[in-house]
Amino acid sequence: MGKVLVLYDSASGNTAKMAGLVATGAAGIPGIEVRLRKIEEATADDVLWCDGLALGSPTNMGLLSWKMKQFWDGPMAPHWMKVDGKIGCAF
Repeated sequence: MGKVLVLYDSASGNTAKMAGLVATGAAGIPGIEVRLRKIEEATADDVLWCDGLALGSPTNMGLLSWKMKQFWDGPMAPHWMKVDGKIGCAF
C-alpha cells in the first residue's frame, strides 16, 4: 500500500482543478491512499506521512507561488532530510 500527497496552491482555480485530477488518478491505482491538501491546510505531518508527493503551483515569472515556497522554507525546514528519497512530481 502506498500513500500519495497531492499538495497545491491555486490562485485562479486552475491548479486546484489539476490537483483534483491528479488525486483522482492516483486514487484509481489499487492500494494507493491519497491526501489532497491546499497549501494553507498542509502540515509537515502530511509530507512525512506520504511515500510520494505531487506538488502543484501557479507560477509568476517562472517561479512557484510564495505560499508554496513559504511552506517549504518554514514548517518543512526542520524536516528537510526526511523528505529525501520520496518520489515526487510537479504540475
